[in-house]
Amino acid sequence: MYDFLVNCSNWKEENIKLLLDKNATKDKIHDAINWLDDKEDENDVILIFYTSHGWKTKLTEKKYGHAVIFTYNVTEENKIEDKITDKEFDAWVDELESENIAIILESCYSGKMLSLRQKGRVLLAAGGKNFFCGVDDSDFLKFGIFSHYIIEGFSGVADLNNDGWVAAEEVFRYARLHTVYTSIWEQFPFVQKYGDRLIFWSFQVPHMYDWYRGSLPLVQLPED
Repeated sequence: MYDFLVNCSNWKEENIKLLLDKNATKDKIHDAINWLDDKEDENDVILIFYTSHGWKTKLTEKKYGHAVIFTYNVTEENKIEDKITDKEFDAWVDELESENIAIILESCYSGKMLSLRQKGRVLLAAGGKNFFCGVDDSDFLKFGIFSHYIIEGFSGVADLNNDGWVAAEEVFRYARLHTVYTSIWEQFPFVQKYGDRLIFWSFQVPHMYDWYRGSLPLVQLPED
């Protein structure tokens, strides 16, 4: 995604923050949003893209939120304090002034990051909401399935109204169908070995929560 955006005419490299591996700790992710807060205003368009592991919260942890995304420094004890809950993520994003925010999450149960559903935002989630959809890389694509089709859609094929821009809503409609089809073939028979047990999961069914009035343009296509 970073390589794609730095080559887009409407995104500037100095306004893009990339965190990988050991740099993607919980504190550094929070710091990156604070860095963004210092650069943006209410008219700016913001895109937050996050790909990692994720899970729903336990019944005993519901006060913290509905789901979590994992960071680099998640410990063996698997404490919720080492993850980012949807309530925490929402509180961090609330500090931003922008009213034009797209959030793309490629993680299991990202469809349950319900606290992120706020006015002025579009949430594109690769994972399931009500049941377990395994979010995984494709052996054929050598990439995350949802991410692959999001980026492919941004290249222009998702510009459904031919206005020269790919909006968050347009790229989701393009990526969702392709993600479903690909994950059915790639992930069948929907069983994964996890430690000493088997996990049964569904193919990927991405969700969009659109709380933005109109369409949120994200990528301007080059003129012919």
